[in-house]
Amino acid sequence: MRLLSLVKALSRLASLRSYIFICMLIVVLVPVVYVSQQREHQAFNRELEKVEQSHLVIARNLSEALSRYASDLTATFDYFVGDGVTLQGNEAAQELLATYGFRYILSFDPKGRLKGDLSMTSRSLPSPDLLNELRREARPNYTTITGVKQLDGEPTLFAVRRDTQENLYIGAFDTSYLSNVQKKVAFGERGHAMIVDKNGRVLAHPNPEWQRASTDVSGLKVVQHMISGDTGVMQFYAPPIQADVVSGYTNVSGPEWGVMVPQPLEELRLAARAEVSEMMRILMVLFIVAAIMSWVLSGLISKPLEQLSDTVARIQAGDMSARVPMPGAVAPVEMIGLRNVFNGLMDSLSDRKAALQQSLEVAESANAYKTKAVTVLSHEMRTPLNGIIGANELLGSTELSEPQKRYSAMIKTSSETLLKHVNDVLDASQPTQPSMTTNQSVFNLKDLLSDIVEENGPMLMSRKNSVKLDVPQDQPLFVKSDRVKIRKIASNLIANATKFSDHNTIQVIVTNEEDTDVKIRVVDSGIGIKRQDQTKIFEPFTVADGSYNRRTEGTGLGLSILASAAKSLEATFGVESEYGVGSTFWVSFPDILPSGTMNAQSPNRQT
Repeated sequence: MRLLSLVKALSRLASLRSYIFICMLIVVLVPVVYVSQQREHQAFNRELEKVEQSHLVIARNLSEALSRYASDLTATFDYFVGDGVTLQGNEAAQELLATYGFRYILSFDPKGRLKGDLSMTSRSLPSPDLLNELRREARPNYTTITGVKQLDGEPTLFAVRRDTQENLYIGAFDTSYLSNVQKKVAFGERGHAMIVDKNGRVLAHPNPEWQRASTDVSGLKVVQHMISGDTGVMQFYAPPIQADVVSGYTNVSGPEWGVMVPQPLEELRLAARAEVSEMMRILMVLFIVAAIMSWVLSGLISKPLEQLSDTVARIQAGDMSARVPMPGAVAPVEMIGLRNVFNGLMDSLSDRKAALQQSLEVAESANAYKTKAVTVLSHEMRTPLNGIIGANELLGSTELSEPQKRYSAMIKTSSETLLKHVNDVLDASQPTQPSMTTNQSVFNLKDLLSDIVEENGPMLMSRKNSVKLDVPQDQPLFVKSDRVKIRKIASNLIANATKFSDHNTIQVIVTNEEDTDVKIRVVDSGIGIKRQDQTKIFEPFTVADGSYNRRTEGTGLGLSILASAAKSLEATFGVESEYGVGSTFWVSFPDILPSGTMNAQSPNRQT
């Protein structure tokens, strides 16, 4: 997991140039590694094939030499046994026996009694058991070389034969000649030869202990092949040198000895690596050149992209004049084209932004003139409206007939409605910036809401609605904010719910949000608002359902006035509604609970 986290961290820090450089190095390195491994494998196979052939030739040549030695030795033995030669004063005979390593030549009668003795040195007679063993191995009128025996603690070979009278002739000779021949066969650091007798016991070996003790190695498969008369090449594990070896092996005709010439496979691998090392030096030079070229080429690709990234960052920070600089003298045509396209796009965007800014300024100027005209017109309309309302009130104080009273009431209702619309238009035309000066004061929020509910009493009664004011006991009564604006917000919320509900109970819920925030929610079960209309109902002169609006009074300014007042108080607002089920309008006022204004609440009241 730590390795994975490290890789992820490095991947986040790595640049495009690093990615390109690493990828190009991998593209170059993989073939180099593959070629070197294949070349080493091929070189090893060549070395193995060469060694197999050469070692088999060496084993065969060694076999022929040992076969001639065995033939000459048996001929010498037959000569001394057949012609009855004596050694007394016969220096030539003594020298001949010494040449082949004879210690003595003895003859015994059928009962095991010594008949003749040609001794080169002081000697001890074979034990009766050894003598019986030699008699069993001897063949009539044919000289045989036995397997190696231990005589006086030394490895000794015997040439034996019997005549027609069952007389036994034995010639004991040492293995010094075989050891000398074995020592001459050496190659590499641990390549050598090994000679075993026909029973699989060691006659000559680089390990002197194995040779002195005539160690039995007949368990080795290669030795079994040798003493069976086979010739070939084999790979096997060699215990003396504790390594896997390849060996040529064969059999020596006559004495049926086995000869093998093993060499460790590791030496062949080292030779193969030495052959490959020269090629690897060349490949490493090429790899270094490729790495330098990769770094340069990756820079040609990544540097223009880095310049593009820096330019985008400057533009994102607000510097619309930033442009991608011209790449260096050596740069891909595609990078130059990308730079030109990007700069052209930014020039076009700058031109469009300038045109848009000019259009915006014109629109804002026109809107300012419109707002001023609406304000002047509304003021001019309020003066005659107030006059009409005042004259109607004076008319109402006189004696009127019943029809005249009805007409006067109609004039009053229509005038007040028209005055309310004019006031709404004036409110909608006022600036709504949060930085506007507000008239902060501490007032009782519940009393304010109660007054608003009473003001909307006639409309509630006309639609047979009721209002439930829900202020929990643990909420504060007093808040510090702009009383006029909060009244305007709450009044529009309640009036809006009343206007679009019939025969329902409207809930006005006040809750404490965080520590100093207050949230007012107005819940109705009226007609509800479709999802696609919920985003536009806070815009001026907008009604979600036009057909329903024709059955109600209003200009579509109520919620836009609410939004304007809420923004000026830095309050958040919204609506949650399901069409045909009802709506919940809410406004959240930040930081309007002053310290020390917590007070006990009166019970909720139903209106």
